[in-house]
Amino acid sequence: MSSGSTCRECGTAIPADSPGGFCAQCLLGLGLKEAEEHPESPSKPAAQDPKLPAESESLRGAASDFPSLSEKSGDRIGRYRLLQEIGHGGCGVVYMAEQEEPVRRKVALKVIKLGMDTRQVVARFEAERQALALMDHPNIARVLDVGATDAGRPYFVMELVGGTKITDYCDQNQLTTRQRLDLFIQVCRAIQHAHQKGIIHRDIKPSNVLVATHDGMPVPKVIDFGIAKATQGRLTDHTIFTAFEQFIGTPAYMSPEQAQIGGLDIDTRSDIYSLGVLLYELLTGKTPFETKELVAAGLDEIRRVIRVVEPVKPSTRRTQELTATDKVGRATPCAPPQHTVPPKSGAHGVPRPTAIPSTLNSQRLKELIHLLRGDLDWIVMKCLEKDRARRYETANGLARDIERHLSNEPVVASPPGNLYRFQKLVRRNRVLVSASASVVAVLLVGVVVSTWQAFRATRAEREQIHLRQQTQTEAVRSQQVAKFLEEMLRGVGPSVARGRDTKMLQEILDRTAERVATDLKDQPLVAAQMQQTIGDVYGRLAEFAKGEPLHRQALELWRKSLGNECPEVAKSLLCVAGAVCRQNRTLEAESLNREALALCRRLFPTGHSYLADALTDLSYVLERRVSDTGPVPIGSARRAEVLGWLDEADVLLQEGLAIRRKLPGDQRADIAGQISRLGSIREKQDKTAEAEKLLMESVATFREVDAPEGLAWTLQALGYLFLKEGKSARAEEAMKESLTIQRSLYPENPGVLRNGLLALAGVLTREGKLAEAESAARSAIAIQSTRPSFERGWANWIGNVLERMGKLDEAEQWYRQAVLEESNLETSPNEHVDVVFNLVRTLVVQNKDSYGEWLENLRKRLPADDPRLARLVAILLDREKFIEGEPLAREILAIREKKFPDDWLTFNAQSALGGCLLGQKKYGEAEPLLLSGYEGMKQREDKIPAAGKTRLKETIQRLVSLYQATERSEQVAQWKTELTRWFRLEVARYREAAEGGDVLVLNNGAWLLATCEDPAVRDGTAAVAYADKAVAATNRKDPMFLDTLAAAHAEAGQFAKAISVQKEAIALQPDTSLTKEREARLKLYEANTPYRERQTKRDWSSSLFSVESY
Repeated sequence: MSSGSTCRECGTAIPADSPGGFCAQCLLGLGLKEAEEHPESPSKPAAQDPKLPAESESLRGAASDFPSLSEKSGDRIGRYRLLQEIGHGGCGVVYMAEQEEPVRRKVALKVIKLGMDTRQVVARFEAERQALALMDHPNIARVLDVGATDAGRPYFVMELVGGTKITDYCDQNQLTTRQRLDLFIQVCRAIQHAHQKGIIHRDIKPSNVLVATHDGMPVPKVIDFGIAKATQGRLTDHTIFTAFEQFIGTPAYMSPEQAQIGGLDIDTRSDIYSLGVLLYELLTGKTPFETKELVAAGLDEIRRVIRVVEPVKPSTRRTQELTATDKVGRATPCAPPQHTVPPKSGAHGVPRPTAIPSTLNSQRLKELIHLLRGDLDWIVMKCLEKDRARRYETANGLARDIERHLSNEPVVASPPGNLYRFQKLVRRNRVLVSASASVVAVLLVGVVVSTWQAFRATRAEREQIHLRQQTQTEAVRSQQVAKFLEEMLRGVGPSVARGRDTKMLQEILDRTAERVATDLKDQPLVAAQMQQTIGDVYGRLAEFAKGEPLHRQALELWRKSLGNECPEVAKSLLCVAGAVCRQNRTLEAESLNREALALCRRLFPTGHSYLADALTDLSYVLERRVSDTGPVPIGSARRAEVLGWLDEADVLLQEGLAIRRKLPGDQRADIAGQISRLGSIREKQDKTAEAEKLLMESVATFREVDAPEGLAWTLQALGYLFLKEGKSARAEEAMKESLTIQRSLYPENPGVLRNGLLALAGVLTREGKLAEAESAARSAIAIQSTRPSFERGWANWIGNVLERMGKLDEAEQWYRQAVLEESNLETSPNEHVDVVFNLVRTLVVQNKDSYGEWLENLRKRLPADDPRLARLVAILLDREKFIEGEPLAREILAIREKKFPDDWLTFNAQSALGGCLLGQKKYGEAEPLLLSGYEGMKQREDKIPAAGKTRLKETIQRLVSLYQATERSEQVAQWKTELTRWFRLEVARYREAAEGGDVLVLNNGAWLLATCEDPAVRDGTAAVAYADKAVAATNRKDPMFLDTLAAAHAEAGQFAKAISVQKEAIALQPDTSLTKEREARLKLYEANTPYRERQTKRDWSSSLFSVESY
């Protein structure tokens, strides 16, 4: 072996630890030839090819000089006896081995070659082992065991995959095109599974897809994840790139981004490219770029070809083959057979080209070419796009498009137009792009000047004719320029969503916007179209303040040029309304939307896309009004008004959907989006069953049309709905799938991932999985720390998640940051108030006196009937801040008695004020308020929502306390009887709900049974059973659930267990506002005393955030 200073083949200087003593280029050449002639395959040993080109003999001889101290048949590695070598690659050897215990079976054992266990090779080997261990799919080889040899070389054991590489299998069995596509779809599903597990294969090729027959059916298996890459986290602690910084993979199947050293990060779309190469080979019998030609070209040329050269379409490749066959046939019409055995078959059963002309072969090729043209050409070429943004987003999407082709449905793939090709030329010349804002002016002036110079010497009459022609040409040119810019900018949406740098684009927009009004003043229609297009792009960049004036200028131009009653005005009105709405001027936006809708109804009485848009947009604005209004008490008169807006939004959206379903073209993705929105409206209307059905329909449609972006957001909405319904496990599943899709879609936009992580953290907190929730939240916080300061709302959301996790000090800091951010930004009044409310609530719960100044700030901003103020009164009561709560309670009661005298919430306000007075021992003032409050709510009990029923119980508890304090035993007995009835009803509700397995329901039911002040209700045994289930479901990681279990054990008289569990709860969350309460309960248990709670308030992490039942 080489000493390590120079390459043993070409003499180039190399690092000391270079594998085999070769430089990168020679090692690559050897690898390419061996990969082509001797693919690693666990199904059969590699056979030596006597026809190996002479120029590789030195490399083959050098390769044979590697140490041959490897294991041999009969040796043992761990509990496995080696039977025979069945394959080898650059760093590992694969043996067929026999496992003798605990079951006897044949397996494949892969171990690093002796002498190849460098740090890089071990890292690559470890990556493959971990990648395979993450996956469980019928079309991916499974890992069965891992270990290390006595010499310390790692190995892993996987199922023995017998079979043939997929291209050989298809050729040998002369599979039809459909059969090949069916096999390929299974491969796509396997790769999709890997991607969902966060693994990118990076070396998809025929020798890594083996096909075996099971029960008469071909089953492909994807193997060799030796250069796999994790999309999140690291598969290994070491890099898997070689010391040469060479690219990894097989060049003929390598994506452009893999070939670009130091360029783009590799994501799942790299595998889509390789799948496209594999499909190309299955359909044509060849790869887009021939391996031998790539080898001969050298390393730099390989990279250039892969990154720049466009491959011919599959049908074109077959056409070239047909032409060559015809030429051979004409040249040797009577040529004798050259083979004594049948020629090797090619794709689709068409024999590979030989010197034997065949009319039958030509006919089959013609049929195949006809089959490839259109859908299959487009599908393959979409996979092979140099720009990965234009490839399929997912392997599932590729599989679905093939299924659509097989079902004679329209496919998503389509050929790139001339405009796209021209845009690619522009992107290769960025200087020209950066100057495109000046193109309009240059073209206009250029046309005028050139025309004038050409005809300056002609007669006046011809000059006038040509000037008119020049004017027409100018108009055409202006329209062409506008069209060019419009098409170029139209694709900005996905780029922005994926977080790409848009600085240059914004500069172009700014310059172009300045010039349009002056340079196109004689072309008002072109100017209007340009202004509208630029305004749209500003909107996609979230620069609504910049987009609005352009939309308004366009609207004015349309009206002056075409009048008020035209489609252009209708569309422009919608654009202005959209920009206004996104700047939180909802009422103004509603007025503009209603004007646009009325115009569309006049212009398109039978339906049109503009009418559908107008209906949808007005529906959205009405939803925004609901959001801007903030929380509204359930059952209140104000609630009825808000529900009226939602009802109108519902009707409008349904009408828009009905129109959209009748529009030409494939509208399924748009329809799925509207169905998703309709589901969200139904959720706000508390029609959860209908909402779930609609959202599930939307999810199914998004999957069907392969629209991952819409699917991700709808899954997130579905997760929130499941959470509301108490289906926390399903909520977690939906949120995790949404996050996985977002990771794949937006690798360059961490802001979107932050959104998904926070949503998941909220769900995990609801399930009591606090460790997982904190991990997700911390990841989101890490992302937020890198984001621009102008992004609003996220500090508030992070505070919410931390507060639900019980980390109140940290939540407080984020709320303070959110208040500062919101005060410096243009936000809706409700957004700013919501942040201040969250801060006040957190300060009150932590018993921090500084809440007073913020409470005063909140009172100035909110009307007294806002339920958030009533919720703060309840929190002040809970913290025994009776004096502080009284003024606010009086203010709330006064406004509610004036505005909603017959509303149940007004009587609840009486009870709250009575509670404040009771706490101050003002029994004479408290009693009539409490009695009136109870009677008023009791009479209106049928109008109180489920979440508000507990307000009646709280009032009864206050009356019991009042009569106990004033020593009126008869009234005490009367109200205690009523209280017992309420507790028993509550226990019955918990028992019924607990059958669903929701951990919070189990926990809260257990707490009531363990700590209820009424002995007739307490049941320690049942409390332990419920609490045990909740604790087990959260892997003993939720301190609140452990706290409940400790109380249950204490009620059951099991004080030793209560003490142990309570210490466990305190250790999990040692520094929170709840620690003192838990420590106080621990002292009770140490004194063999169970805990009793005056009020059932266990679901504090959720009830703190609920305001609509106050």
